[in-house]
Amino acid sequence: GATASAQAVGMVASGFAGGLLVQAYGWPSIFLARLPFLLVAFALALLVLRGRRIAAGVPGVTSDWRFDLAGALVLVVALGSLLLGLNLVAGAGGVLPAGLLVIAAGSAGAFVWVERRASWPILDLALFRRRPFAVAVGALFLVTLGAFTIYFIFPFFVADVLGHGARSLGVLFGVQGLAMAISSPLAGRVCDRVHPARVMTAAGASIAVALMWIAGLPADSGLAAAALPLVLAGAGQGAMATAAWTLVFNSVPGERSGTASGALNLGRSMGVVLSVALFSAIFAARQEAHLAAAGPMPVEAFRETFRLAALVVVVGVGCTILGWRGAAAAR
Repeated sequence: GATASAQAVGMVASGFAGGLLVQAYGWPSIFLARLPFLLVAFALALLVLRGRRIAAGVPGVTSDWRFDLAGALVLVVALGSLLLGLNLVAGAGGVLPAGLLVIAAGSAGAFVWVERRASWPILDLALFRRRPFAVAVGALFLVTLGAFTIYFIFPFFVADVLGHGARSLGVLFGVQGLAMAISSPLAGRVCDRVHPARVMTAAGASIAVALMWIAGLPADSGLAAAALPLVLAGAGQGAMATAAWTLVFNSVPGERSGTASGALNLGRSMGVVLSVALFSAIFAARQEAHLAAAGPMPVEAFRETFRLAALVVVVGVGCTILGWRGAAAAR
């Protein structure tokens, strides 16, 4: 909960500051302003991690570990081909995107083959035999896949439909991050008393409600009306992340906690990148369809995209219910 809250505090700061920077200096300023913070983070990493080694004598942990370079390269090829293929399919179509999707499928199979033979795999597939672990990774992937539409579709909704500027958008994202910062440690306390899978269910349901709420916002909504569903979504995202990490760490051996945490991060990251590729294509297709039919301009395309995103989150909520089994025993 504390870790997720620290990340959310960073989102609060970047939300408010990002809106001001875009308003004053344009979008390139966001990327340039990150550099000092990244340099400080890099320096801190070198300072804190210097001289650290894998602990000797810990069961299941050896000192001769090696980075899974083959797995990393195959994963990059798989995800890169998938994302580029999806974007090209949404654009022009043709042989190239089909070939990229075939490469993505073949690389995914190769990744599974490599990981099963690696001494220290990037993604330990054996961990998925544990129901709580599989539930946490799968549910977080699906919820992130749907929820991330807020970050790259909602800004255009705010600008093109609601008519607010970059500064207002920064305030909205700052409020969402603040809700995440508050809910994360609170969810941690709840997870110490309630089975984390049930906390994930409640958190995912709140995100689905928030997405449906956004889909129903009137075109003349003010800033406060647009902020309310973002507060609900932020609270759900903070609780979801905390509960997912708790469920994972409670379900794997201590010496595999690093691998398990990496797998959870991988699932969430895949949800992010696939959300951008998939829902951008869906939004573009729906917008073209409405324009071709001389129907409503982008408002309906926005609404349909957010409703579909909410449906994906609902599927993720269904996955969390699979983790309820054994809740009493876990307590």
